[in-house]
Amino acid sequence: MIGYFQKDMTISGSLEKYTILSIGDGLVSQIPAIIISIAAGILVTRSSEEANLGEFVGKQLTIYPRAIAIAGTMLLMFAFFLSETFWPFFILSLVCFAAAYYYTKVAESGDAEFEQMSQGAAATPVLPQSGGAQVSQHAPPE
Repeated sequence: MIGYFQKDMTISGSLEKYTILSIGDGLVSQIPAIIISIAAGILVTRSSEEANLGEFVGKQLTIYPRAIAIAGTMLLMFAFFLSETFWPFFILSLVCFAAAYYYTKVAESGDAEFEQMSQGAAATPVLPQSGGAQVSQHAPPE
């Protein structure tokens, strides 16, 4: 109604423009909430770990180079489809592609720690038992 009465727009033009603006406003207000929720989830689930949180997040981001390449592809599509912000998205996509290439080469070089992390195998400490047998900390007693 505002577009029709105050801006001298047609009804269909007014509906189209203000519908797009209201959807965009809703998306812009929800994206920070999603980011905060994800960050809180990471902190809550990993707060019991004894490892450094920064180191843990860094390892999680570098385990799968394909995920970094997919993010680079999305950023490259943003660069081409959003012509006004071409250079920032293009540069970020190049950084993602370079990081994916680097971590792929690290994985191919046979780095033992990288392979262990990518397989999801955590080192399970072995504790001595009173009977002389050794059991894993996570294994149920027999």
